[in-house]
Amino acid sequence: MSTESTFNPEIETYARFPIRADHGKGVFLYDESGKEYIDLYGGHCVTILGHSPESVTKAISDQASKLIFYSNVVHSTIREEAASLLSSLSPFPKSKVFYCNSGTEANENAIKIAWQVTGKHHIIAIKGSFHGRTLASISATDSAKMHKTLTSERPTVHFADANDFESISALFAEFPIGAVILEPIQSMNGMYVIPQESLIFLRDLCDSNNALLIFDEVQTGVGRTGTFSYSEGVGVYPDVITMAKSLASGIPIGALITPESIATHIKQGDLGTTFGGGMVAMAAHKATLEEIVSGDLMTHATELFAYASQRSEALNIKIHGKGCLIGLELPFDTKDIRAQLLEKGFITGSSNVASIMRLMPPINTPIEIFKQFFDTLEILLSNKSH
Repeated sequence: MSTESTFNPEIETYARFPIRADHGKGVFLYDESGKEYIDLYGGHCVTILGHSPESVTKAISDQASKLIFYSNVVHSTIREEAASLLSSLSPFPKSKVFYCNSGTEANENAIKIAWQVTGKHHIIAIKGSFHGRTLASISATDSAKMHKTLTSERPTVHFADANDFESISALFAEFPIGAVILEPIQSMNGMYVIPQESLIFLRDLCDSNNALLIFDEVQTGVGRTGTFSYSEGVGVYPDVITMAKSLASGIPIGALITPESIATHIKQGDLGTTFGGGMVAMAAHKATLEEIVSGDLMTHATELFAYASQRSEALNIKIHGKGCLIGLELPFDTKDIRAQLLEKGFITGSSNVASIMRLMPPINTPIEIFKQFFDTLEILLSNKSH
């Protein structure tokens, strides 16, 4: 039971939904009054198996009763098992894994590795990107508002349009580019999908200029788009993949995945983190991956997108994204519709494009739930047009 207070001890940096979350199960979230919500937002694209999946909560409980945490200065069977499973699911043969605590930390280390491998400190980031809020990651995030928080001491980042091959080539000709970092699907930019031909061009350009290609798969990864890594779905493979959000069903985690040929450049002491690879996080991580594989949930993610595409076409709505990363483009600002959906019990997300709402549901969401959502959206759109 919450109590009224005139003092809020939290630094107020978030605009919050008018919901006081109490508990959840699967795609359902319940507030303290018991009201049920269908959660198609997933706490920033995190709850890939829904809320409190039994296999994950059991793994957490079992591990917590055994050993909650010890740092990387000791060997850990659960960490080794989780890393082996993640490595086997990655698109790289004999891939190596570095665990940390978040997506921005994974991106920070990916940029650091690129500098170390190539010896070049200039990087290219794609316009519309969001890579995190730490120093190097925020420098590569396309947001003038966020850049105001930076000092002058930051990486040299050049922003480019993914489809402007001429200007990207000119940047490579003018500067010692060590890396290109991109989100294959720019979630905050309205689920904009980077075209395959752009990915192929960037792959070839990096190969011919001794630069690394980094895929930020913090949102696209872990099977959410139908393949474990988005790269597998388009046949274009980067040198480094970063993942986070969905890796452990809500326990903080980040991971950097790279081929053995690049990992050999990383020596003891080059990377480090206290909490990365902690035992409880690894237990949740391993259980999450096992559930995704055993349930063939990556295939289900493609089926959900196919259904969403069919319903969107019938409603004359343009759909963006892939799998369970969905952007629905309406002919107006989605703010009011999202508020009405929330009143009806559906949690959805905004984006930096006012006319596009985001859906990032669990990849085990039943088709029937999507039907309920689109039926409700259809009614609200019909009411708005009258």
